[in-house]
Amino acid sequence: MATLTSEIDCSAHTTREINQAIKRAAADGVPEIRLTNPAARHCLAVAVMTPIHVIFDGPVGWYCGGMSDGGRITVNGSCGWSVGENLMSGSIEVHGNGGSSAGATLRGGRVFVAGTTGARSGISMKGGTLVVGGSVGYMSGFMMQRGTMIVCGDAADGIGDSMYEGTVYVGGS
Repeated sequence: MATLTSEIDCSAHTTREINQAIKRAAADGVPEIRLTNPAARHCLAVAVMTPIHVIFDGPVGWYCGGMSDGGRITVNGSCGWSVGENLMSGSIEVHGNGGSSAGATLRGGRVFVAGTTGARSGISMKGGTLVVGGSVGYMSGFMMQRGTMIVCGDAADGIGDSMYEGTVYVGGS
């Protein structure tokens, strides 16, 4: 029987070792892996193709959860550029702020950022849902092809510029 939760202290491992441990835990049927001290490392939990709940206790860097299909990622902290870039299915929750291009080229699934995101969030979305609890930067939703973007705060200039299809809701101005 698989262990219910696995835990890794990222401070003792390289990015490659961390990603290999996530994929190994998923392949072994571990339903949840908790990663402490991620120290804003880039490219964590990329291309996770097996359902698993990945929890980061601390900030992550660029491209967290990118190109993943079916997992659930929780970041208890902020993240850098392109969280959830090209996410196919599953979900990513960021309990902090997000950098620019959050949910870029999102294909399916859900990306939720509790705080504010930077410029070009939701750029070139092809499906899925991006929810931002705060405001988004300029050119967010640029060239959106499908999907839904929900901005609870304000949107900077160029929101939805050059959209083909899709839906953008803005709660503020």
